[in-house]
Formats: sequence, C-alpha cells, structure tokens
Amino acid sequence: MNTNTVSGQEFNYTNNPYGRGFTLSYGISLNSKYIFNSSLLAGFDLGFERLSAKTKIIRVSNVNPAGFAADLSASGQTFLNANALILHPNVGYRFGKGKTTVDLTGGLDLALILNIYEKGDALAANDKEYFSDKDRKTIGTDIRARLQLAVNLKKFGIYSGYSFRLANFKRDLIGGLNEAVHARMIRFGITYRLL
Repeated sequence: MNTNTVSGQEFNYTNNPYGRGFTLSYGISLNSKYIFNSSLLAGFDLGFERLSAKTKIIRVSNVNPAGFAADLSASGQTFLNANALILHPNVGYRFGKGKTTVDLTGGLDLALILNIYEKGDALAANDKEYFSDKDRKTIGTDIRARLQLAVNLKKFGIYSGYSFRLANFKRDLIGGLNEAVHARMIRFGITYRLL
C-alpha cells in the first residue's frame, strides 16, 4: 500500500488492487426462457451483481509531509468491489421433458459498470494502521463469455457456471498498458420459477 500525507490529509492506494484472493460475490436477476419443440432454448437474464477481489498487503510505503519515505512491513488486505447491471442473452439445449430437466446454455454477459472502488487496511510495523478508499473505475462496460449448467426440479433449480471477462480492466489506466487484467468467475446459484 502506498501512503502519502499532504496538508494533513492522507492519500493512500493499493499498488495493485487486482488480486487473486477468493472472495464471495453475489447477484440477483430475473430471467426468461423459451423452449422450442426441438428442446433448443433461448433466454436472457437481467440483473445486478457485486463482484469482489482480494489482495494481501505485505508492505506499506509511507511518504511523510517532509518527503521522507519509509518502507515498512505490514499485514492487511484490500478489497476491489465492482457493481454492475447485467444483461445475459443465452442459447442452449434442454435435456429431459418431465419434472426434472437439465439446461446447458452459453452466452454473453453484457455489463454496465456502475462503480469500481478499493477499500483496504493494513497494520504496519510502526503500529500505525493505514486505510485506502479509492475510485478505481477505468471502464464503463464489460463483456464476458459465460457457460452454465442448470438442474430444474419442478419450480426450483440449481446452477453452476463459468464466466471469463473479455475486457481489460487496465485498458484506460495510465501506466497499465503493459499488464492486462481479466476476471474469471465460477458461479453457483438457486432459481425459482414464477410462471
């Protein structure tokens, strides 16, 4: 974590908040499907999601008001959170015709990014705690490929899916051109059929 104090105000940020640490993300959506006589299906989801990534903090680079820098060992973590509205058009195939069916689908996640921000804290070797709270939105839209398998029993269902981001989070970030950041997600969820 880089820290700097100017006129009594701290300006702190995580050097690389795009971590690989596991975090729980969540979302909610409404979806609609049309099943053709051939068991092919077409559908779409419309919803909201909050994605999160975690970075472990092991050092703090502190620049004090006099301009002196100290490199301190530290322990802490930063979370990078992204909120987005999602449209997921998809096509696939339904296996089975009774009370239990299985849907295999593929499609795209089209995301309108509402915000991306980091929140971090670290306790340094000097026994001082440092915090970061910084806007990290570098892209306004995102596109992901998504493959999903769902098992339906009457009105209830469970699903698991895999998504990988096509857009680079660092594409509009100054100094970020040499390193691409793409997210990969494993999804688990439950469904309930209204109609």
